Amino acid sequence: LVVANERPPAYSSKDPDAYRGMLVITARDSERKIFLARSGALRRMDIDPGGQRPLTLLVIDKEYLINGAENIHAIRPTGAVGPPQMAFVEDLTRRLLTARDRASVELLDESEGVSRFRVRPEHGENFESIVYVDNAAGIPVKQEFYSLTNGEGYLQYSVEFRDLKLDAAGVSFDLPDGSREVSLDEFYRRLRR
Repeated sequence: LVVANERPPAYSSKDPDAYRGMLVITARDSERKIFLARSGALRRMDIDPGGQRPLTLLVIDKEYLINGAENIHAIRPTGAVGPPQMAFVEDLTRRLLTARDRASVELLDESEGVSRFRVRPEHGENFESIVYVDNAAGIPVKQEFYSLTNGEGYLQYSVEFRDLKLDAAGVSFDLPDGSREVSLDEFYRRLRR
């Protein structure tokens, strides 16, 4: 995030070269978990890991969408938008780790190795977020999004990395054994069922 008066950012927003952890999105009474990992140019995103309809995006030599329940995969054109839930998570992750919007940033406090910042977008008087930065890692690990009414903040949702490690130890960036390739159209058709 860049401070509105063009000072240097209050914290780093560089995407780490290697990491793994569970991204947890909480809105009202619902919680969604997505496993994320990166090792250099290799990336992995597992939506609903261990669930009934697991969906994986692997970025290796190409971008692969994997339907774990049916053991099928499709090649997605690089940079193409995936299924809506995947596009949403990709955007949230980018915003959490690499966002550089014009905003005012205010340090609220520091405790137990975490700094909390209030972030107000330059043109967002009815919105603010609280960003939690892991001081040792130097990256944001949680962000809470608030709507403001008469100066009062109401939590809309939060995005948090849990069990974040700055390595990709034990993460597979390979297609699952026996996975069958299908066309992208067929992949999406099966996903909608």
